[in-house]
Amino acid sequence: MIFFGGIRGSLSSKVTFNTSFSQQKMEGLPLYVKDFGNLLENKFLVSYDTVNVSTITAELAYQKLEKIKILLGAKYFKYDPKNELKAWHRPDLQLSLSGIYDLSDKIIVRADLFYFSKQYAKAFETTTTNNITTTTEIAQELKGLFDANIGFEYRYTKKLSAFINFNNIGSVKYQRFQDYPTQRFGVLGGLTYSF
Repeated sequence: MIFFGGIRGSLSSKVTFNTSFSQQKMEGLPLYVKDFGNLLENKFLVSYDTVNVSTITAELAYQKLEKIKILLGAKYFKYDPKNELKAWHRPDLQLSLSGIYDLSDKIIVRADLFYFSKQYAKAFETTTTNNITTTTEIAQELKGLFDANIGFEYRYTKKLSAFINFNNIGSVKYQRFQDYPTQRFGVLGGLTYSF
């Protein structure tokens, strides 16, 4: 069940915007929970829950001919799970800023900045009082994270191109999921051919 509404338009010949709001009830939304029964605790389980999700989206785009594109986006989520304490590993706020520069239809340069706000992971707290041990489910806060990527593409022809992407160029150490740090810096390259 989804209720959705939005407004899209242009502020000038180069600047456009898109805003929307949605309210939905999602049955069987997958939430990732660390497998505490596993001795190494190196696996995740999927916990399906019914969650009411409110989403506000705002996007602003600037485009000058086909040469320069700049996209600014923001998404705010409010989760209300039926059974779980929190919507595990789902941040409330996501921000993005992307820029694309096209140099004479041959060389494309792309830069992306991402921000995810704090999120929560399922954890357990053990306390002992008067020789009685109790375990309580808690929400462990994971810090927000920032990531920056840059990529280059060379279009040899309209069908054949080569690319190279540099991910997490600041080599920032962060955890997108509980106790699982991401790779600090990554390079991905390849060829593309369209038929």
